[in-house]
Amino acid sequence: MKYRIRQKVLSLHGVYNIYDETGEECYFIKQNAVSATNKTHLYDKDENELALIHRKMVSVHETHYIEMSSGETAELSEKKMLQIHDNYEVEGFGWTVSGDITGHEFTITDAAGQVLAESQQKWISVGDVVAVEVYDGSQTAKIMAVLITLLLIHRDRIKAAETNNMNQ
Repeated sequence: MKYRIRQKVLSLHGVYNIYDETGEECYFIKQNAVSATNKTHLYDKDENELALIHRKMVSVHETHYIEMSSGETAELSEKKMLQIHDNYEVEGFGWTVSGDITGHEFTITDAAGQVLAESQQKWISVGDVVAVEVYDGSQTAKIMAVLITLLLIHRDRIKAAETNNMNQ
């Protein structure tokens, strides 16, 4: 099934909506306005919380935790220090994410190498839009939690780069 992740343009803190291929809102994301660990919540359209995403405070590699409402947990962290492409292990789910974080182009595979989902940035749009193709519908909420985590990592990298540029 195809989905679109769209960031609300006028939002004080990160709000994302996720729409299915018919344009109906299926999920939405809310972030705590003030949080040292960048707490983010994934909800279904009926406002049931599906996942809590938060960042590790101090870490050599950027590390985020995903806690699903089903009790499943995962840790998403970079595989290598220096690399051309972004590669992440999703420990707990047994998944690997590979691709390009700046272009939001990712492939999520399970431990057997089966492709679960692919995403790519839509460049001609108002606000950030990421198109997602989910091949295993039973994993959709977990896939969305992982992709939102990647969007948060990208946003944090941009903020860090802007802060570094202002301090120079």
